[in-house]
Amino acid sequence: MEAKDLVVGARYAWRSGGSRGKDRSPLVRVKVLQTISRAGQVKVCHETGDLAGLEEFVHSREVLCRWGQRAALLRDEERMDRLRALRLERVDTVVVDAANVVFNASGEYSVAIIGRTPTFSAPREAVERLMARAGMGGRLCDLDRAYGWVDRHGEFRMSVPAAVRLAKALALAEPDMVIHAIGIQEAANLARGYGDPLFHRQLLDERPAHALARQWAGHEQETGELRREIARLRGLVSEAAAALRHLGANREAARLLRRLDG
Repeated sequence: MEAKDLVVGARYAWRSGGSRGKDRSPLVRVKVLQTISRAGQVKVCHETGDLAGLEEFVHSREVLCRWGQRAALLRDEERMDRLRALRLERVDTVVVDAANVVFNASGEYSVAIIGRTPTFSAPREAVERLMARAGMGGRLCDLDRAYGWVDRHGEFRMSVPAAVRLAKALALAEPDMVIHAIGIQEAANLARGYGDPLFHRQLLDERPAHALARQWAGHEQETGELRREIARLRGLVSEAAAALRHLGANREAARLLRRLDG
């Protein structure tokens, strides 16, 4: 916790090292004596554990929650451990980046897949809005029945595969949003790249994720259909020109073909 959020005289759950690591020590009840931080430290008195009665300065990040909220803290830690245990040997960063492209395009900037070992975390209200926009019925927990949950801070957490499914559904429901956002980003990188080659490199690095996000939005399918329609119309014009030549209207046929090629 932040030192400014602690209350003198209140009791909190403390653990050496905070929530980091797999082999966590038991929670200890401490009473906050002083909140004037020294390099992020606060003064506490240990009320349980081997150090009961000891007063010392500890780092505020090791003070995890109010003592009465420790059950919710332990539940969140257990579920987060299960979520992190889903780590894949090979994380497809292109898929993760494409999902974040869609989430960024949505305007819900608090929604993202984050971390070197990706996990999804976002305010529950934001996720519910995205579900509605994506046309996904059901409750929030339906997004990830095995691993999804709302933590004690109101953040909805779920596995990356479930987050990717949400991104795909959103891209398909709002394709123009995705295509427009990608176009703006690519144009900006290209324009800035004339003065700084770094942005040209960024443009190349982002291309796989942008291409995948476009695919989720159905852009490739629409492009294919457009090309097929153009080919069909060119065939009709060619047939019309042939019919004109058959009727002796060679000049009109030539003019029509010039218009087709021009």
